[in-house]
Amino acid sequence: MNQTEYYLELENVSYKRDSLVLLNNISFKVNQGEFLTIGSGDISGKSSLLKLCAGLIQPDNGVIKINGKPLNGFSYNESQKLRYKTGFVFQDGTLVSNLSIKENVALPLRYHLSLNEAETEKYATKYIELLSLTSYADKRPAGLPDGIKLLTCLARALAVEPELLLLDELFSSLDKTEIQIVITLLKEIKKQRRITCIATTKVVNILSYFPEAQLTDCLMILESGKTTEYGICQTVRQKLLQEHK
Repeated sequence: MNQTEYYLELENVSYKRDSLVLLNNISFKVNQGEFLTIGSGDISGKSSLLKLCAGLIQPDNGVIKINGKPLNGFSYNESQKLRYKTGFVFQDGTLVSNLSIKENVALPLRYHLSLNEAETEKYATKYIELLSLTSYADKRPAGLPDGIKLLTCLARALAVEPELLLLDELFSSLDKTEIQIVITLLKEIKKQRRITCIATTKVVNILSYFPEAQLTDCLMILESGKTTEYGICQTVRQKLLQEHK
């Protein structure tokens, strides 16, 4: 794929589920290494937007580009490469129930990469330790706190050292200690590897406790499937705070 100024571009993207329009003519561009947060109400298309960026679903209209190339023009091998270069933390923290925490983290390493067992163990252990999950490594997900499950999903997403990281309302589901662990780690990864990240949250969180602000470069607001605000994080947030006084 040819490198361009932008890692990810959406041009006039629309998407509907059945007769419900979730996204209507959405356009934005994200540089490599940028952190974009998307805020909206309870019912919106922000989760669908992340799936579109990952190539998991296709838009009804518009174009999505990675490094200047439309996703719908990717070959099978290019699509597979994009999938292992994309880390996705779903809102419900989906894990394989009959695997341990460490085995869940190692799963994409075994599926996508040709690593020996020692290398797989090394990468899985690295992110388990960085996210303070060592005491849970041999446990299975059932009965574990939701925050631990989500941190495990993040460890799994980061283990392949992706170029693109997609976080679906991660921060609103963690406690303050867990949030600080994640913020510290993502700051370091962002600095070292210029990882591109898109995170979603609710507008109510942006108006109150918004830890993502420590990472966010750009902030976009969705209402009724349309972009109503987009720009530098602090500028957009201050405007929202003024409007909701």
